[in-house]
Amino acid sequence: SRIFGLCRLLGGINIYDIGCGGNYQACLLYHRADITYTGIDAEENLDFDRMNKVFGRVFSTNRIRYFCDKYPCPLNILPGNAAIARRWRYHKDSAFALKRFGEAIAHDFDRLITTFDIEGYEREDMIQFWEESMPGFRAVPIGDEDLILVTKIAEDFEKMEEVNYKYGNSAFAIRSAP
Repeated sequence: SRIFGLCRLLGGINIYDIGCGGNYQACLLYHRADITYTGIDAEENLDFDRMNKVFGRVFSTNRIRYFCDKYPCPLNILPGNAAIARRWRYHKDSAFALKRFGEAIAHDFDRLITTFDIEGYEREDMIQFWEESMPGFRAVPIGDEDLILVTKIAEDFEKMEEVNYKYGNSAFAIRSAP
């Protein structure tokens, strides 16, 4: 929910969850009719047809949808978008594949919230990695779970500063300025 909250704060109302798995995290968007969610996963054993039927009945709309594919894949990417890619682990030898992933994200999306991990890379190395893989984007740490925001929208940082954006105790909080 904290990632969805950050996306909404930054204007990322069209969320693309790459490697979403079979979880029902989109349930957290039940009361957020202004947000669309697209879950993408290459795992063929996930019953996305069932998930789409459940969400279609519950939400009475197709603003929550899942499909099976390996990113990068053809997508109808809407404005005000954000990609989420969490809990992926790579070995140093596969860093080139991740760099290609970063290039695809930079082509398709305005921002990425990620916890990608490359074996042996510290958080600062990951920040540098994303900025090198996604020219024109800026990467910053957000939180204590190795979350990183990678964005090409300078106004994202202004919005975070404007609302005195804070992160702590595993939760996002927006506080009024002192």
